[in-house]
This record gives sequence, structure tokens and C-alpha cells, in this order.
Amino acid sequence: MFVQTTTSKRQGGKTYTSYLVRESFRTPDGPRSRTVCNITDLPPDTRELIAASLKGQAFVPAQCVQLHQALDYGGLSVLNHTWQRFEMDRLLAAMGSARQRNLLKAMIYARLLFPCAKLSLKLQAQGTWLAEACQLAPNEAFDEDDLYEAMDQMNGHWVKLEKELYGQTFANGLQLTLYDLTSTYFEGHGPRGLAQFGHSRDHRSDRPQILLAVATDDLARQSRRQQNVARPAADLASALWDYGGDLCF
Repeated sequence: MFVQTTTSKRQGGKTYTSYLVRESFRTPDGPRSRTVCNITDLPPDTRELIAASLKGQAFVPAQCVQLHQALDYGGLSVLNHTWQRFEMDRLLAAMGSARQRNLLKAMIYARLLFPCAKLSLKLQAQGTWLAEACQLAPNEAFDEDDLYEAMDQMNGHWVKLEKELYGQTFANGLQLTLYDLTSTYFEGHGPRGLAQFGHSRDHRSDRPQILLAVATDDLARQSRRQQNVARPAADLASALWDYGGDLCF
């Protein structure tokens, strides 16, 4: 059976459209068809539903549709987009098999979204899009031994990977400053003009003291200074600011 649409014009130029459910059958004289019912007066949505049903489509009432399970998708979608945008797959291209690279990717995603031990990754990944986002089978077990074996594939590549990421992140280089602080107190008066009373790291606020600071840049150029400790909260910040010219800050 099928729905046949027929259009006819009447006197006065008015046009009528009819929707008929028709049935095909065979006779000795050849195939014929007959009208089963007229559905013209039914609502358009109902007519479309009948037509689709006669074509073999199945339907379920909207009120019977229920959500049984949904995958946690949002954060993984953002990470996946970022991973593709920065072409991160090429960083792992030389490491292990395709599945091992995907497991490494999954561990990176998990570390950002739900940090956990390798043994807990399987549990944390349940109900999420993690496996599919990393091109793994939907039923991926995230076996602990497989995860550690995948991590082993980074041996011999880690330093190169860090250098490449460093080069991309700091294209113009990075000014590195190393510093250390110490303080000392004096039983006597201490150096004139330098030793003062103040907060003591050695719990000897009853003695005059000075703060010693040493800083060096990435070219190993050092600046050694003596600093008053009457206001230790600002000692390091002020020292590095005052002596920045020496270290090319």
C-alpha cells in the first residue's frame, strides 16, 4: 500500500488535493490498484506519518523515549579540538604502536580532566568519551600493564620531546633566574649601616642581622648583595628589582 496524492481543478479555478491510501494487486489483465481509504481530512502530520509507515519506517511515541546512558563529552571535546589544532599527534609519532600512542593520549587527557592512578583509570573512564576520543575501542580495558608499557615507549624520546615543546612555547627564548637567600645574626653590633633588628629566620630577633642574597641568570652572571632585613616580606622582590640591571632582566 502507498499514499497517492491527486490534484484536481473544479469550475471557478479552485484546486483540490486529495490523499488516498491505495493498494496494488494483480489481475489476469495486469496490475491494478484500488482505494482503501481517503485520508485527506486528517492533519498533515498524521498523513505524513501514515505515508512513512507504509514505506516501512518504524516510529516510537515521543513520550516513550528515555535516556538510558550518556557519555561525558564536554571537556574531552575541548581537549580533542586543542590536540588536533596544535597537531600533537606528530609529537608521539615515533613512539610504539598506534594503540600505545592512543593510550598515551588517553593518559594525558585523564591527567587534565580526572587525575588518578593508572589502576583507577578504567573506573574513571567509565561513562566518558575518553576511549573514542583517543581512537580506542569503546570497550577499552585501560589495563594497568598496558598503560605502563605504553609509557615505556617514551624512553629515548622524552628529552627531545621536552626540547621541542620548549621551543614552541618560548620561541624567543626564556630568561632564567636562579636565586637563594640566607640570613645571619651578630652577637655584637654587626656591620655598620647594614645590620639591623627585625624578623629573624633563626628566631633571634634580639640580635642585629643581615640578609644575604645571591642571584644568577642563564649566562651564570651573578649578583651578590647584602640586604637589610627590617622588612623581610619585600626583601627578595626588591632585591631582584633593584639588581635586575646587573642580570639583564
